[in-house]
Amino acid sequence: MKNTIFILLTLALFASCSSSSDEEYDQEQYSSKIIGKWYLKSETQGEGNVTEYRTTPNPKCPERDFFHLVFNSDGSAFEYDGECDGTTTNYEGYEIFGNVLQMRTSTVATMTSILEMKKDKLIIGQGSFYREFRRK
Repeated sequence: MKNTIFILLTLALFASCSSSSDEEYDQEQYSSKIIGKWYLKSETQGEGNVTEYRTTPNPKCPERDFFHLVFNSDGSAFEYDGECDGTTTNYEGYEIFGNVLQMRTSTVATMTSILEMKKDKLIIGQGSFYREFRRK
């Protein structure tokens, strides 16, 4: 009987635990958890208009990486569009206020909402436009 109860309690414990990659961060954790490299997985605009992005380097220029955002611990960030003749946008800084992400270049500041953030998943956007990023 004791063995049965022990086994049932053990199973209940494992069933109730979620993996750390599924855990969604709360807004207080966003600033520290966003640091690192995020790869664009998909972009959604409007209802059902989803663009999937490649998750392997472009065979025409394998030395180049694909679209990504990098958030540095010093508050700077950059975005690379992933094309062979790609452009990089350097951000002088980024700040997070609650679930709002503000990124600044030398000429403009943009704001977007953090819709979801987990260990390996970041979704940012406004209204019916949003981007989903993944870590590798």
